[in-house]
Amino acid sequence: REAIVWQRKALAANPANPTYRGCLMEHLENLVLAARELGDAQGVAEAERELAKLRDSRPVEKKAK
Repeated sequence: REAIVWQRKALAANPANPTYRGCLMEHLENLVLAARELGDAQGVAEAERELAKLRDSRPVEKKAK
């Protein structure tokens, strides 16, 4: 969960960075798996919602100067 917090901050600083988006997705996927193994249905649902939202969003592209 701590890695997700830091990855969100990195992505907020640079929303178009594909590495940051990919890492956050990976962390969320791992959280889904861990929550399932722990029987944490609410944790699974929350992580899946955030993951779906991230997948559906488009990165903000910076315009070239």
